[in-house]
Amino acid sequence: EVTVGAGLSIIDSNAFHGCGRLTIPELPDSLTQIGQHAFRHCGKLTEINIPPAVNNISSLAFDDCPNLKSIKVSEKNPTYASDDGVLLNKAKQILYRFPPAKGGAYKVPESVTQIGNYAFYRCPKLTSVDMPDGLTSIGNYAFRECAALGSASIPEKVTTLGSFAFASCPKLKSVQIPAGVKGIGSFVFQGCKGLKSVEFHEKLTSIGQSAFQGCSALTGLLLPQQLTSIGNGAFQGCSRLTALTLPGKLAAIGKGAFKNCSGLTSLGIPDSVTTI
Repeated sequence: EVTVGAGLSIIDSNAFHGCGRLTIPELPDSLTQIGQHAFRHCGKLTEINIPPAVNNISSLAFDDCPNLKSIKVSEKNPTYASDDGVLLNKAKQILYRFPPAKGGAYKVPESVTQIGNYAFYRCPKLTSVDMPDGLTSIGNYAFRECAALGSASIPEKVTTLGSFAFASCPKLKSVQIPAGVKGIGSFVFQGCKGLKSVEFHEKLTSIGQSAFQGCSALTGLLLPQQLTSIGNGAFQGCSRLTALTLPGKLAAIGKGAFKNCSGLTSLGIPDSVTTI
């Protein structure tokens, strides 16, 4: 156990990194910042209380804290708030961090419009997420390596899916891409080995680098007619794809886009394609 001095204002990056037996009962009111990986690999940390003056918490401050169940915030804090142990901004519009030890089905508060970078990163007990209708963006790495996540319905108003947003979620079985998402970014569903079906909206124009790489259970795939580009490695390793019709407006197919698609026996390339 560590007693933190009353005058401390910053817990710097990696300050307690690897302190596996560390427990911290109280942080001083003078504290203003908590840096990147500050409490990484602190396996005994189960709860942390954020003091009133803290105005900057790194998105990876509590990375790999497998037993952290609750992040509590002082009601006097003007920057952050807590809802059932989940860290949000004061207005509860941005969800910053879901404690890794929380699990089961989770309903995101209705006021939330953004899910931040790394918000649910490596939450192995999370089984499903119910996101509010007003949600507009899902950040980078938001749900990466959520090993038990089987259901995550993406609301219609979402326009942004960050890189690696759902990567390495092996139990995710189906995904519906809403109309607001015009392009699927890099690595969004990479390594989702259980993903069997993806429903694209007709307005989608691009699929980014390695977006579905390693989705070995993916079988039927109907690409939208407005699609103009397929990025490098986009469907690499999708070994159960057997046939695919490329849409008539497609202009570019990236390097290794269908590499190791060992089941693919038919692929029609339209006249519109200018780059392979």
